[in-house]
Amino acid sequence: MINGEKRGYRSTKKVDLWNQRDCTKRIVNSKVLSPAFSRSNAGEDINLMRVSSVGSSQRSGSHHYEQVPVQTSLPGCDFDGPAMNEMMTSFSGESRIDVHRFLIARKGDVKAATDMMKNSINWRRENLPATLETIGDALSLNCLFLGKPALDGSATLYFRSALFDSRKIPSEQFVLCAAHGIEYAIKSGATAMTVMVDISTVPGAPNLSADLKFIQKFAQVMSDVYPERLKRLLVYPFPWYGKAIWSLISMFLDPRTKDKVILVAAKGDERLPAEVSNYVSPHDIPAAVGGKDKKSPLPNMR
Repeated sequence: MINGEKRGYRSTKKVDLWNQRDCTKRIVNSKVLSPAFSRSNAGEDINLMRVSSVGSSQRSGSHHYEQVPVQTSLPGCDFDGPAMNEMMTSFSGESRIDVHRFLIARKGDVKAATDMMKNSINWRRENLPATLETIGDALSLNCLFLGKPALDGSATLYFRSALFDSRKIPSEQFVLCAAHGIEYAIKSGATAMTVMVDISTVPGAPNLSADLKFIQKFAQVMSDVYPERLKRLLVYPFPWYGKAIWSLISMFLDPRTKDKVILVAAKGDERLPAEVSNYVSPHDIPAAVGGKDKKSPLPNMR
């Protein structure tokens, strides 16, 4: 997740990267944060970063990702149709599968989809790869991290709301931190994301109420920058009194995103609602966010 030389940056440091699944140590070089498979020259040790193995859950059986077109019945969005062929003339250097996502997001409107994809490319060029200077403060709270794959093979991104604190760190930095995780998962081969939002309280943590600014911006990035990447967003353990809050939050979400949100209520003092196991194995969920995985250290994306 931390790489070496990239155009426009000069490598000065390195980190040790431990893969939880095979414990293979890699030496990489730079303060620039991007995929682990990028290699570079040696530098000065500054950090030890642990990340979950994207796409390597033994229980899900997903050791790799198969790139296939998104299934859709929307008119004008055929993967080999004329609208796609027209879009490819503008994005000949891009993956046809990636271009297809934008066409679906704009329901076959070639002009709107073209503008959307250009804006996405520009946003990513301006904001990524993230650096320790741009997201280091948000990373230090460890409230966002990648986990082991969901049962359907989608990559998981965990958000621990209790540790989130926008009083000292701008919400935009947390959004960029999430984008960094999504980008890493995609470049590692993931085609879709399952976002796991743990809203349980943590003693001594900020435990702030929902930050609507962060939610709005995160939803906007998922919709506009990474269309058709969100498989589902699980919120757990969701309290009975949260319906009023949800009605307010849902106002900021587009219908397609809203339909992918699953509010999982807990029974009694249940830490991890049983329904979550329909999507992610409890044995692949870290204990810190209610799961049964007590052996793997909690990933630290810093």
